[in-house]
Amino acid sequence: MTTPSPLSFPLPSYEKRRHTISNTLSPATVFVLPSVVAAARHQVLNPTSTTIMPDSEAQSIYRSCCHPQTGSVIPFPLRISWILPMNLFLTTLMMRAQHLQSGSGIVGSQLLNQTYNVLHYRALRNTDNVDSDAKVTASFVTAVAASCATSLRLSKVKSIGSAAPFLAVCVGTVANMTLMRSSEILEGVRVYTEDGRDMGKSRLAGATGVGVSILGRIMTAAPPMLLPQVGVEALKRSVPAYGR
Repeated sequence: MTTPSPLSFPLPSYEKRRHTISNTLSPATVFVLPSVVAAARHQVLNPTSTTIMPDSEAQSIYRSCCHPQTGSVIPFPLRISWILPMNLFLTTLMMRAQHLQSGSGIVGSQLLNQTYNVLHYRALRNTDNVDSDAKVTASFVTAVAASCATSLRLSKVKSIGSAAPFLAVCVGTVANMTLMRSSEILEGVRVYTEDGRDMGKSRLAGATGVGVSILGRIMTAAPPMLLPQVGVEALKRSVPAYGR
């Protein structure tokens, strides 16, 4: 049975939640040296030990680079702080493939995106439940097939074409996360009180967590994948020469 993270604490206000998430996703933690991660991890897990850096800095590094339940160090590209740079790279590939109307490019970029998603979800999975390799493989294959089929199909629809990559990401995300984290919905996840007392498993908490994660992934993908297209279309309408 897992125990709550030493960083489990209430965040009652929006500002505190925003500040915590901002620090966790900070680009400053992307290329943190392994020795610094080890030092931050040791300081967080052993609060009575000698302090070698500010507690806020140690907690930020720990949240970004270590698993929230087990405390184990997460591989470089799968860390929380890598979400932004990796998704910018993958989004660029998907949008470029769509612009070129390249079938192989669309399939390749969607394959890379879902591969990263599966590895990322696997690295940060809830350890209360154990999922088999077969289940992970099935989730990956389903997500790749769904996202590729959606993107290839919708790219041929003129009124939707530019939004095809985003819609493919939405379909792939729903398929991927629902299958990969189905045990959290069916079996539940452990819930703890503020003082760390185990209250047992809750299926409602598990389903809520999966649903919020899916919504969050879709909402974060929307601005970079839709706003540029909206801007280009607006520019074409306001500057006729631009659309020629």
